[in-house]
Order: sequence, then C-alpha cells, then structure tokens
Amino acid sequence: MSLCEKLEKNYEKNILNSIIRNIESILNNNSTRVILPVTMFVNDSVINYGIDCLNYSQFESNELEVINQLKKNIMIYETRLVKKTMKLDVQEFDIKSGILMLSLQCEAIAIPTTLPLLLKFEVDLISGRVTKS
Repeated sequence: MSLCEKLEKNYEKNILNSIIRNIESILNNNSTRVILPVTMFVNDSVINYGIDCLNYSQFESNELEVINQLKKNIMIYETRLVKKTMKLDVQEFDIKSGILMLSLQCEAIAIPTTLPLLLKFEVDLISGRVTKS
C-alpha cells in the first residue's frame, strides 16, 4: 500500500470516527429538550427520547414523526452528513428490558468523495445511555 493510499484510508477513518463521536454525543445529550419538541416521549433520556413504556401504543402510532425529528436533530448538529441519503430505522424495541435499537445509514461528506456510513446504536431507555453496537 502506497503512502498516499495509507493517508487516504487514515483520513476516511478519522472523519468517520469524528462523525460517530458527534452523533453519539448528540444522542447522549440529556439537555436537548429545546430542540426536540416531541415531549410526550420525554423522560430526560436519549435526546430526550426516553419513551414511557406505558405509552408504547403512542410510540408505535408516532414512530415516523419521532424518527423524522431525530433525523432533523442529527442534521442540525452534524452537517457532514448528506441529508437525502439518511435513513434512520428503529430495529428493535424491547419493552421488558427497555432497549431500543436504532440504525443510521447515510453518506458523509469528505474530500474528494462521500463516504458510506452505517451506525447501529443501542439505547438503554432506563439509564438513557447510548452505545454503538
């Protein structure tokens, strides 16, 4: 592998790691109530996305709205992501253990081209912690 190829690979890795850290920080921020007006899901958890398990039927009926709001909030704080390529999905919601699994797929702006990005997050709705899975 040439020096140029090594530098390019290192550059891509650094950009992706930086984006991952930024998104984890956004999702772990407990004081973003102002930017997420979907207050019926709030219990000071992930992006104030803490879902009251008693209102699970509300979550199901408003899942698209909540996902769109999460996308919007991520785009506000992470401008290196290409909005039209962003796909955020709820992979799993286990009401008994309070675990929510999210998948974020998009492209990240880099020079000279965009980079594909696939992140999977596990959200503990009890503690509000987000970890990359």
